[in-house]
Amino acid sequence: MTFSWKEEAAKGPILALAPMSGYTDTAYRQLIKGIEPRTICFTEFTSVDGIKYGSKNTLSQLDFNPDEERPLVAQIFGKNAANFTEAAKIVEAMGVDAIDLNMGCPAK
Repeated sequence: MTFSWKEEAAKGPILALAPMSGYTDTAYRQLIKGIEPRTICFTEFTSVDGIKYGSKNTLSQLDFNPDEERPLVAQIFGKNAANFTEAAKIVEAMGVDAIDLNMGCPAK
């Protein structure tokens, strides 16, 4: 089944689980989906450099169970536009429903 933001919004308020580094792994997302199946889940904040270069630790942040975690949005971050492009292609091939580009959170 294809996910549609428009159809989901027609059902009522959209409920989303925010991407939280170190927390929103596959086990946590499945727990939340068990409580509220309509929840739209996000992966952890994931580095485009780690994705591009095949870091096992980074790629493990994108592990998911498609039968239990849909819709799933992968949130990626980085500095290099070319790496964003390559990482987005890799993440798309993994079968996520959407990709969220985190453009940075100001620290100062």
